[in-house]
Amino acid sequence: MSNPEGSRPALTTWYDRKEFVMVDFNVGESRDVNVEFQDYKIIFSCVAGDDNIRYYNEIDLYEKLIHLDCRFKVFDRHIHCTLRKAKGAIDWIRLTKDKEKPPWLSTDFDNWRDWREENDEGMARYVDFQKTLKEITNKNRVVPTMDDLDDDDEDVLSTQASDEFPDLPKLE
Repeated sequence: MSNPEGSRPALTTWYDRKEFVMVDFNVGESRDVNVEFQDYKIIFSCVAGDDNIRYYNEIDLYEKLIHLDCRFKVFDRHIHCTLRKAKGAIDWIRLTKDKEKPPWLSTDFDNWRDWREENDEGMARYVDFQKTLKEITNKNRVVPTMDDLDDDDEDVLSTQASDEFPDLPKLE
């Protein structure tokens, strides 16, 4: 995984989803972007900035991709790659095949979600909601429309607010 002479690795972040792995190469003002997807590898290169800095990353992946179904999109500050997992619904515990993480690679915890628990929790909430609706319907109750809220509440709040502050003398 050595870089071609005169290039440096781009700072890279990644996160896992159920069917995909997302990878961002964080390079602003990039041009001549090239991303090659292989079954077990990504090769990224570009030129960026007024100084024509050359970036190059070669990543041997943790698991196999469906490389023909991988895509990338260039944004102002990064290049976003969507990698289709060959084995969907399998956790990727890391991006690289090697256990040792390169210094330019980090996990994007802002976008990371535990998709296994998320689906189960979401489904459980949906089932609970369906049960509640069924119970209400079975008891011949009318489903609340929530239109019984009064606008009078706003008047009460504005009256309370005006009572808290005494009238101030007018300035002349």
